[in-house]
Formats: sequence, C-alpha cells, structure tokens
Amino acid sequence: MRSDSQSKLDHILSELIIPLSDFADLLLDFRSWAQTGEKAGACVKAYFEMVEAAPENGSAAVSLEDLRKWLESHLEISIMDGLGGRDLETLPCQLGGHAGLQHFCRSAMETVRQDRAWAASQLHLQLRFARKFPLAA
Repeated sequence: MRSDSQSKLDHILSELIIPLSDFADLLLDFRSWAQTGEKAGACVKAYFEMVEAAPENGSAAVSLEDLRKWLESHLEISIMDGLGGRDLETLPCQLGGHAGLQHFCRSAMETVRQDRAWAASQLHLQLRFARKFPLAA
C-alpha cells in the first residue's frame, strides 16, 4: 500500500513530466530518492535545477510550487557536532525565497552562525528526510 505522501509526490512529479521533459531521468531519480529516503541534498539540487529551467509563468510553475511545499514538509536540516556526529538541533527546510541552491545553503549556514551557539568546535549541516515522514509503506 502506498502512503498518502508518496501518492502526492507521484502526482506532483507526473504534472512536471510534460513541461520539463528534459528532466525525465531526474524526475525518476527524484522519486526513487524520496521512496528510499536517501539523497535529500540531491532532491533539493534537482528542485533548484528545475526551477531555474522552467519559465516563471509556465505550466510547471504551480507543480514546482507544490514540489517545494512537499520538500519543505518532508526534509529537515540536521546540525551535528562535527567531531562526534551527535545531533544538536534540527532546522526546518525552507526553500522559498532563495535564488538557488547556493543561496539556500549560505542562508542555512548564516542562520547557524548568527543565531546558535554550541560548545562544539566544528559543526556539520546535513539535509535529510525527516524521520517523522517515512515514505515506504
């Protein structure tokens, strides 16, 4: 049995196949990564690549907005102690308002630099699928 979350993602991706036909392989990879809960960073990179390629007012715009919302509800940014690998905090993944992947990453790093303080000498940030949203049924 498929989860509601997977059905929603399948619908969103199917709406993108025609307007973004050049990204067909990437859309299939995206679906696979989401099903296995792997490569969250690759999913975000793919999202920004599709946004950059799609016309702002084209038929893909609504589906890309739906994909952004889906990603934001299923991904998180994990902040870990860079030496021990211990989870310190989890931030929400907020993709809206960013000009691209690089801007998104810099914004996340700035948030951690300016708004957080830990005793750890090194920090590691990682995008991951939220543990509360398993996609495999």
